[in-house]
Amino acid sequence: MRWFMGLSPNSIHNWEEMEQAFLDKYQDYCKVRDRKEEIFRIQQKEDESVENYL
Repeated sequence: MRWFMGLSPNSIHNWEEMEQAFLDKYQDYCKVRDRKEEIFRIQQKEDESVENYL
């Protein structure tokens, strides 16, 4: 709400501008890392129990 209230008056003229301003501000907070490679590299250690591995 602070972000919205902090917008300059008359700086948003339509929904597309609102959407773009919002994404510009918050999109980086929503990005999900692709962790597929990281997951495939996980290996159980020789002396590690299944319970500890999981």
